[in-house]
Amino acid sequence: MRTNNKITNFLNLAKKYHLPINELALISESFEFLNGSIKIVGGAVRDLIQKKNIQDCDVVTDLNPNEVKKCLKKKKIKFLETGINFGTLTVNLNKFLIQITSLRQDLLSDGRWAEVNYIKDWDLDSKRRDFTINSIYLDLSGNIFDPFNGINDLKTKKVLFIGNPKKRIE
Repeated sequence: MRTNNKITNFLNLAKKYHLPINELALISESFEFLNGSIKIVGGAVRDLIQKKNIQDCDVVTDLNPNEVKKCLKKKKIKFLETGINFGTLTVNLNKFLIQITSLRQDLLSDGRWAEVNYIKDWDLDSKRRDFTINSIYLDLSGNIFDPFNGINDLKTKKVLFIGNPKKRIE
């Protein structure tokens, strides 16, 4: 189920397709204060793999929202609590909007609204995502964590649900 690969020429591709790598590095460095790490997820990863310009950037961290705020404040990085009930903060660095969401498990879900539990488990976080192509994680060295083979689905132009499609749609 899991694939671990690396994007060749990651830094060159990141620059070419406008991944805000310097801004992501600044966020990542701020999280070192509490031994936290980040991975890029979702559209930015898909766009980079498909060699398209990146419009926005979402990252996931193994720090909970209070820890994220503490690290960002320590480095004087301003943020907005855009989706704090779901563990999401938004940072605006050099005109790049970067959403930072804590790894989480959805306990109870009512459509798009969920009661969440913050976790440290990347596998468990991936299971709550909607589609395989949205569960591709990328670290700042270009290493890919693809627990549901989303890259293959991306290449074959398939959009597949994670888990039971009927239950996911409900």
